[in-house]
Amino acid sequence: MLAWLESGGRVNLQTRDGGTALMTAAQKGQEGMVELLLQRGAEINLQDINGGNALMHAARNGHERVVEVLIRRGAEVNLVDSQGRTALMAAAFWNRPAVVRRLLRAGADTAACGGANAAAWNSTFLRRLLPAGDTTGGKTALQLAKEQGHAECVRALEAKGRREQREPQEAAARRVAEAAEKAAAKALEAKGRREQRERQEAAAAREREQAASRREAERVADEARRAADTAALEEQRRAIAAEAEAKLAAERAAAEETLRAREVERLVADEAQREEQRAAAAARNVARAEAEQRKQEAADKRAEEDKARRRAKAAEITAAKKAAKEKNNKAKKAPSAFTLEEERRAKAAADVRDQEAKAARLAAEQEEKAARLAAEQEAARRAEREAAELAGAAEQAALREAAELAEVLRRSEVDAEEALALRVSQCEEAVSSELTGGGGDLLRRVERLEASLGAATEGSLEERVGAIERLIGPEVGEAAEQHLPVAEPFAAVSLADAGLDTGRPAGPVHARVRHADRVAR
Repeated sequence: MLAWLESGGRVNLQTRDGGTALMTAAQKGQEGMVELLLQRGAEINLQDINGGNALMHAARNGHERVVEVLIRRGAEVNLVDSQGRTALMAAAFWNRPAVVRRLLRAGADTAACGGANAAAWNSTFLRRLLPAGDTTGGKTALQLAKEQGHAECVRALEAKGRREQREPQEAAARRVAEAAEKAAAKALEAKGRREQRERQEAAAAREREQAASRREAERVADEARRAADTAALEEQRRAIAAEAEAKLAAERAAAEETLRAREVERLVADEAQREEQRAAAAARNVARAEAEQRKQEAADKRAEEDKARRRAKAAEITAAKKAAKEKNNKAKKAPSAFTLEEERRAKAAADVRDQEAKAARLAAEQEEKAARLAAEQEAARRAEREAAELAGAAEQAALREAAELAEVLRRSEVDAEEALALRVSQCEEAVSSELTGGGGDLLRRVERLEASLGAATEGSLEERVGAIERLIGPEVGEAAEQHLPVAEPFAAVSLADAGLDTGRPAGPVHARVRHADRVAR
């Protein structure tokens, strides 16, 4: 068989009656051959013309080890043949008790019937319609074993039937017991949760009482501390106000001096710019006057040249008349006609050459004058452009200076506000009270801090914050002094003096600063 398979034989080749090599090996109990054929791909549930398969042949002949191999490799234990017989029926009929027990462990159906109408009886739907124990259409494996008198097979099948009957009752009992255990566990769990909740509530009540006691003690201590610090706070507030006023006056004076110096510089720059503009205008006027004078001189020269040409032409006419008169006189003296003609032609040619030379000289002089006039006009236009560029550059420099001044003032305001906000935040962190929580602007936050500390001060926002810092403690005051911006009073004075935050009319420099500030924004 192995040689046949090695030579290319088909493992599932069937004979005329549908038998295969696997069925033959199972029928003969050849366990090794069965394993080999299954490894080579033999189909385990293939049936012959009567519906038999390898498991039925092995069960009928009592080959328990072959049955074990086939079941382990996936053989269908409840497959029926053409008469509705199963492998269990074959083992029970031929008295194979070991095979019967193995098939029962594998889940063989003990209620299946074999016979003429076995196919219809084995239908689960039809089996539900008939009374219990009715074997219409065939016989079960138990009935076949009883008829043949195979006692051991009968005992195995009856034990299986009893187990199947007891299993629903045992399952119901197990379910009831499990439900009771679950109910008891739930009751215990609910009791435990209830006791734990009671313990947690008692602990929470104790914690609330302790927290209330602590809050009351803290409140009493805070009231005592505030009462003790009220007098010191008032004295400190007066000293701080005097110190801040002096510092503010000094910084205001410095800011005013800086503004006056910048105003002087601006006035000097404006005066220099106006001087340059006046010089450029005077240069333009001189250039225009010179151009007009040159134009007038050129016109006068052209008029003189026209008069000279007219006088020359008149002289030529007079000379021609005189020559004609002399010709007549000479003609009277009877000179030869040929000689007279030659003289006349020579004189005419000389006159023509003289006139051409004069015309060339006049044209050259006119071209030279025109070139000089164009060069002078171009120089005047260039001077005008340079003067205009200088004026524009001076104006742009003034605008840039004003924009830089406005930016410095605005940055000073922003830095002062950020520093003040930082100081308020540090005070809030130091107090750590519920009354100081929440957002809002600086004024509302300062008011909440004063309410939390029980202090009521007057003055500017910076003075009130300083009083709060000194009331809280020296550490916060020193940290706040480190973050205090020097440019804050300068920014306030500069803006006020520049007319940007007051109702006073702004001067020329202030108006320019405001214009530059709007452009920058």
